Amino acid sequence: MSTNFSFSALPPDPLLGLMEKFRADTRPHKVDLGVGVYRDDEGVTPILQSVRFAEERRILLDQTKAYEGPKGNADFCAALESLVFGDVSDTLQKRSTSLATPGGCGALYLAIQVAKRATDSPDVWIGAPSWSNHAHMAREAGLSVRTYGYRDQITGALDFRSLIEDLRNAKKGDLVIVQGPCHNPSGIDLNLEQWQAVGSLCDEIGFLPLVDIAYHGLGDGVDEDMAGVREFLRAREEALIAYSCSKNFGLYRERTGGMISLAQTFQQANAIGTHLADISRATYSMP
Repeated sequence: MSTNFSFSALPPDPLLGLMEKFRADTRPHKVDLGVGVYRDDEGVTPILQSVRFAEERRILLDQTKAYEGPKGNADFCAALESLVFGDVSDTLQKRSTSLATPGGCGALYLAIQVAKRATDSPDVWIGAPSWSNHAHMAREAGLSVRTYGYRDQITGALDFRSLIEDLRNAKKGDLVIVQGPCHNPSGIDLNLEQWQAVGSLCDEIGFLPLVDIAYHGLGDGVDEDMAGVREFLRAREEALIAYSCSKNFGLYRERTGGMISLAQTFQQANAIGTHLADISRATYSMP
């Protein structure tokens, strides 16, 4: 009898495979170098008191479990934009659209897919090093992955010269993933002047920036962490932002995040929103 399934097993994901090895290791002094999850001194990832309070409040106040629609809860989206944009949120929200997503991965997936629709076969640029799933999602979308210098292999410091020189090879329409605060996995962030320099290069070449924000507030503070990112976004006519609530809200299992797009006009932002909703409809349908 013939079979349609003749798959060979894939090697484990670099990060998820490391987590499995950690669980299987019985040594008492092992160190977990896997996913960035908060743990207390007992190795437990607790539910934040603020989250517990919010859960109890929602149980009492919720009146329905009906669909929210493809964009998700409007109040959540508006609050997330204010959290990202800060004191210029009213200005940027006039040409932005946002969707609630299944975590930061859902937001990154939507961003990569909509960039693919916007430009014929864009290259996806990621830093060296970068989070392993960036390249994985780009390749799964059928796009080529290019890398730009980020961490100096000898000094361990930011190699900003290589970053700029490498990104000069990007072309108009390429998608460049730049991480926000608390860079994964190096922990080295761009300062305000460096964000401005990347922005100038973005305008010169015309590549599309995707700012991946996964650890907002876990560096120097909610506003301090975003100073460079906000300056960068304030000067951009077009940008994509993927935001994860997993780490800073402690909502790992709930898969909570958001996708925000900036366009030149409110009409263009709305048009992009229809494509984002169309992509989500074909994948997870509703957040």
